Amino acid sequence: MVKTMKTRNRKGGYSANTATEYIDIKQAIHCLSTELEPQMRFEDGQPTGEIIAHKAWFSQKGLPPFQVNLNLS
Repeated sequence: MVKTMKTRNRKGGYSANTATEYIDIKQAIHCLSTELEPQMRFEDGQPTGEIIAHKAWFSQKGLPPFQVNLNLS
């Protein structure tokens, strides 16, 4: 069973400043994913087939694994 990092409720997504509240930028961050998981756009509760981002799992010493959405556009 994988536990995810609990984050405080935030509006407006994440930023570099938010990331530094949860991870230590002086420590290595390891990618656990072997491939990126596509994230689809939804309209009216249905997927449109349009990929808007990708998701991957990462880890850092002392933290549980965490997911990051990567907007590659």
